[in-house]
Amino acid sequence: MRLAWEPFDWTPLAGKRELKVVFTYPDNRPEQRLSAPLVLNVLPLEVDRLELTLPCTHAPGQSVDGRITTRDQFDNRVPICDSVVLSSGQELPLVSGGADFQVKDPDKKVIRVTARNKSLQQDFASNPSVPSEDYQLYVGDLHAHDFLSEAEGYPDAVYRWAIEDRRLDFVSVVPQCHGWLDNETWTITKYMNERYLDEGKFVTFLGFEWQHTGYGDKVIHYLGGDHPYLPADDPRYSSPAKIYRVLKDTDAFVISHHTAYPENSWCPATDFDVIDTDLERVMEIWSMHGSSEGYDDSDRPLWRHNSNCTAMAALRKGLRLGFVAGSDTHSARPGGSAKEPMRYWGGLAAVWAKDLTRQSIYDAIRARRTYALTRARIVLRMTVNNAWMGSELPASDLAQIRIEVWAQAPIAKVQVMKNTHVLREFGPFGDECKIELEDVTGGPAFYHCRVIQTDGELAVCSPVWVG
Repeated sequence: MRLAWEPFDWTPLAGKRELKVVFTYPDNRPEQRLSAPLVLNVLPLEVDRLELTLPCTHAPGQSVDGRITTRDQFDNRVPICDSVVLSSGQELPLVSGGADFQVKDPDKKVIRVTARNKSLQQDFASNPSVPSEDYQLYVGDLHAHDFLSEAEGYPDAVYRWAIEDRRLDFVSVVPQCHGWLDNETWTITKYMNERYLDEGKFVTFLGFEWQHTGYGDKVIHYLGGDHPYLPADDPRYSSPAKIYRVLKDTDAFVISHHTAYPENSWCPATDFDVIDTDLERVMEIWSMHGSSEGYDDSDRPLWRHNSNCTAMAALRKGLRLGFVAGSDTHSARPGGSAKEPMRYWGGLAAVWAKDLTRQSIYDAIRARRTYALTRARIVLRMTVNNAWMGSELPASDLAQIRIEVWAQAPIAKVQVMKNTHVLREFGPFGDECKIELEDVTGGPAFYHCRVIQTDGELAVCSPVWVG
């Protein structure tokens, strides 16, 4: 007997695994394959922690809907039926390792919730939920894959993980287009994208990955739900200039990723000399591959690295690009996974938008009102001369910089960056801080900031350009 596919290796990720089994015989009889695949169900381990997730922001005075799940050491949900006690004293029954709860905000303050379980006997804390009047902060993953790419996971499982386990606000599950997609694959992609759209609760974006062209890999997203894919193998779409020409004056937006691989890599560096920043408003600065940020080469390094194609190098070239992060998950787990083909936990995209609709998220990305997160849901506001991250301002002699941070852990430092270099460094702090400073611009300048928690989790916001 042999397996028709690669031998099964134990995986720390719980779920079903299908194997095709073939019988071979020593007397040269024809091989026979089992008529149905062998299905293995990998079970989670015992409960290791509780995960409490709140919306990152809420309208002042509004009640907040939270989610709590039981996780093992590999981030699998452990489907136990038990109970947890919230910091308010409320006892919640767990069904299949999860429960929803609601917290009211009568005092218009930052909400933080803790919970404990009898067996664990320690408190676990939620992310902060911050009252906000102008924009709300939404967190999602614009770079996830399922089995329609060279990845694992049925489409339903990927979307359900984003909603039920990671509690994301938006997601884009994209097939890879380094070969031709058949019509059925693209039809399924469009159908699933529309099926899970529930504006006000969960937003989806149609997209596909355009890759292996020598110009760098990109995910092309659409605001609408019924558009064509543009395979890089088609001569009509085989270069950035060609896809930009097709996408011009459409509702598409493009995001380059793992930009700092070497130019001759099978995943080549992004060619920033031919990038169109009207279509590419933001770039993905880290994922399971590692970091292409370019500030600290020791932080989540790519396995091979080209320092001329990092985010900081692009800014120094004069490109005006904002920042997001993504998971690039190949394990059906948007937002990051304990086991991927590459060695890092994926990232998240944080977006300040008016509401949770496709149009508002799209408008915020166009405005570069975005930042990149590793895993922790750090709430970060930065303005320069009262203009939000991502803004372009007229020339000014002075830059009035204001930064507010609400973190999930103590803050090790906040770095205020000018023209990709550290202008000032502040910290350490508790889990919140407010910083105000004034800088003489000395000509055209751009500013952004980096927030590092004591546990190494990181947030990096889009720049503000002055002049």
